[in-house]
Amino acid sequence: MHGSGQVRSCPNRMLQASRIFPAAVLIVLLSSCSPGSQSGKIAESEQAPAGSSGTSKSEKHRSGHRKQPPACRSRHCLAGRRLLKQRKFKRAVDQFKLELNSNPRCAWAYFGIARAHRLVKEDDKAIEYAKRALSFEPDLAEAHSLLAGIYCEQERFELALEEANQAIECKPKLAEPYYYRAHSAYYISIVESGPSRANVMADLNRAIRLNPNLKKAYAMKGTVLASRHKMNEAIECFTMGLEVGPDANLYSKRSAAYSYLNRYDEALADLAEFSRLEPANPAPYKTRAGIDKQLNRYDQALVDYGKAIELMPGDYSNFMSRALVYVHMKRYEDALRDYGHIIDAVKDDDEALRKRSEVYVLMGRLEDALADLDQAHVIDPESSTTLFARSNLLDKMGRKESAELDRRQAKELSEREKIGF
Repeated sequence: MHGSGQVRSCPNRMLQASRIFPAAVLIVLLSSCSPGSQSGKIAESEQAPAGSSGTSKSEKHRSGHRKQPPACRSRHCLAGRRLLKQRKFKRAVDQFKLELNSNPRCAWAYFGIARAHRLVKEDDKAIEYAKRALSFEPDLAEAHSLLAGIYCEQERFELALEEANQAIECKPKLAEPYYYRAHSAYYISIVESGPSRANVMADLNRAIRLNPNLKKAYAMKGTVLASRHKMNEAIECFTMGLEVGPDANLYSKRSAAYSYLNRYDEALADLAEFSRLEPANPAPYKTRAGIDKQLNRYDQALVDYGKAIELMPGDYSNFMSRALVYVHMKRYEDALRDYGHIIDAVKDDDEALRKRSEVYVLMGRLEDALADLDQAHVIDPESSTTLFARSNLLDKMGRKESAELDRRQAKELSEREKIGF
């Protein structure tokens, strides 16, 4: 059941989608749906029902689905669950372990420890204890749901789908497994042809009906609608999620949808809320800078890219984007500095070299431009983009024969790329 099947990347469908949506909008809409349950609240699917432990085998298939084991009502398990609600995780674990000292087969005690580790983002330990719980109570839906949430967050979508299906079979009125199944099936469909593994929209609607406060289900539903070009419906869905309560992810996604529709004032207002909720997150500054650039507000774009760089200096795409703003402003030395920072940090970035060569051309420094393109060609000799750029530069420099050689090779590479070689 707990193999290592994974689906991690989605190049073909993302490439298709990037031809439809602006890249910055697409990235926000199709990412970070927050599948996990570490938002600070104990997830709905992890709330323990009342009852008493012990389930007979004959009861397991009554009512058309597997019988849920009732929660352990021992003194230690009750104390542990109470401490979890109070976010006193270490003390909660101590109580569950006391229960295991006297009852080493108590699945709910193992599950309580798994929840504690999950809530402090110790996911490897959470997986270990959830599996121990299931070894004693295979029908413990909350443990299957916890595993589905972790696997979703880790982009191990095949495993997440399997655990979500198990949780739904065990407890059909639990909301989160429907969200996890929809989330996993959606992202698996991005890299697989053929029918979806689940009815994504039906599952999301079911999750919302069962738990109208499940904000991540609204976020995922809006994402799916946006991917189907139903941007106004997506905005409506994100708004419904925000009516439940403030949420940075929902503000981020709604701002992207507004931006796609050129409703920039509303997009900027949402990004301001995003920043207020998560002041250390560089994403809203980066997105806002893109809007600033779109509106030719270059000075403000520089401020926002600067803040994004301050918060995440290792994201070199911000340097690349800021350099383009400097070029628009004809601040070529500043652009060279940003491109140089990328080139020094990432030794094999041929794109930064090509971009810096363009700045050198604008400054009339053709030999420096040629040196950058030569270096880019060394990094990736199969890049037709570099060869076309170098052929144009060599033409400008009057080196016609060398330019023609590059142009011919670039055309050959382009033809090979078209036919898949």
